[in-house]
Amino acid sequence: LFSRDGRAVSEEVPNAAAWQDGAVLQVGAARYRVERNPPALTELRLPRSLLAGFPVCPKVSAEFAAPQHCLFRWYRERRPRGDGEGPAWEEEREPEGGERVFTPSNALVGLRLKLRCTPGDGARRFGAPREVESSGPVEAGPGVCTFDARHLYTRKVCGRGSVRAVSYN
Repeated sequence: LFSRDGRAVSEEVPNAAAWQDGAVLQVGAARYRVERNPPALTELRLPRSLLAGFPVCPKVSAEFAAPQHCLFRWYRERRPRGDGEGPAWEEEREPEGGERVFTPSNALVGLRLKLRCTPGDGARRFGAPREVESSGPVEAGPGVCTFDARHLYTRKVCGRGSVRAVSYN
């Protein structure tokens, strides 16, 4: 085991002090960089149903990382060219293509989505990225929803000390 500055670590040094980030473990000719508790994803899933106009929020679980510190990149499947090649992906250029939540547009109906997530811990450490592809294509949304009109009546937040009751009957 070698310290960050390349010097051999003495055998008398306790494990907690010896195994520091940036140290190097050499086994034969192979050298391995020591990284304690690196950010890692334990789960990354997309919903089964994707509808145009409705936000897609992936299920993200991580160790030594937090979703708010992860890097997200959304990709969309290219339209088939008819040459029989497998799916090709292009990065989503929309402003929200770099956010955790992505809202597919009508232009993406019939295409699958892919998400690449790189876990981060907020201290400028990032782990190995993982990718997940949607199981099916984006489907057409229902258009205008009945609740959209009702939301016009509740745009203002209730004042302090008040309660708003809404009935749909």
